[in-house]
Amino acid sequence: MRKLFTFLLISLIAIQVFALNKGDEITVGKLRYRVSFVYTDKPSEVYCIGKSSASFDNLEIPSYITYGNEKLLVTSVENSAFKGETCFKSIKIGVVLDYISFHPTYS
Repeated sequence: MRKLFTFLLISLIAIQVFALNKGDEITVGKLRYRVSFVYTDKPSEVYCIGKSSASFDNLEIPSYITYGNEKLLVTSVENSAFKGETCFKSIKIGVVLDYISFHPTYS
């Protein structure tokens, strides 16, 4: 009985850790994202808000990211998400991206 209780408690904690809410900021790999829509019947949506750490030469914004056990759809890039970045050697953009700000690297 004690093992069952421990298992259930750990499961509930794990669910709480990865529960997403609109407006949450998450980091996956080298990029930061903000949750824009949360769905229960299809992948929730996020948009890229910038880099998470030091500079990098190759920018890749995927169609989907995985956070915890959830697959999230990346739909756009926020205005000035890469402010101050002046030169990327390459940029790869996911096929489902709906919107890129006019000045994502505006200084």
